[in-house]
Amino acid sequence: MLLVIDLVVLGFMRFVFAIYALFLLAGITGLPDWFNQCVNAFDSRIGWPVAAMFVLLILWQGCAFGSLLRLYSTNLIQHGRGSGFWWITPVANLFMPFQCLREMRWASQKKRSAPESDISAGVVAWLIQAMIIFNVLIAIADKLVELANTATPGGEEATTSTLSTTLNLASNLGGLTQACLITVFVVRNLIHQIRLFRGWNTPEAVL
Repeated sequence: MLLVIDLVVLGFMRFVFAIYALFLLAGITGLPDWFNQCVNAFDSRIGWPVAAMFVLLILWQGCAFGSLLRLYSTNLIQHGRGSGFWWITPVANLFMPFQCLREMRWASQKKRSAPESDISAGVVAWLIQAMIIFNVLIAIADKLVELANTATPGGEEATTSTLSTTLNLASNLGGLTQACLITVFVVRNLIHQIRLFRGWNTPEAVL
């Protein structure tokens, strides 16, 4: 639940940044002081919920894998409790955490015989992965625009500034989508884990 709360806070911050970028693109500069102060306050503190998200993701994923291992009473799950640390491993964090999530989902569904009719959590994991890669590409593009802005004459600053604002908007919308997708995945799996533990010793849950 702490992870869900943190994701809601992070998503709200990204939403405020996206609204601010939309105002700038629309040429609206006379924004209320309280809104500008809110944006500045969020901008200086956004690192905290981002860091908390990764810490809580690692703890949540390790606990989720641990619960499945206790249910199976055997090491059938490849990545185990250490899987959460793939989130902070450079390069590997673009694909390995999502392999772990899909494996966790597979193990949960295999333990229960009743199939789910709604959208697969594996699809949500793929979407989360796509949004993180999208945000990485946007961040790279933003750095390139920043470098180009320092090297261009003053007459082209307006164009590069507009492009930078557009990239900022895309980054915040991507971050907002990512936070929503992770929240959906975590809540779905929490519900699934509760159902799994409530019915793990019934005949329908036997492998």
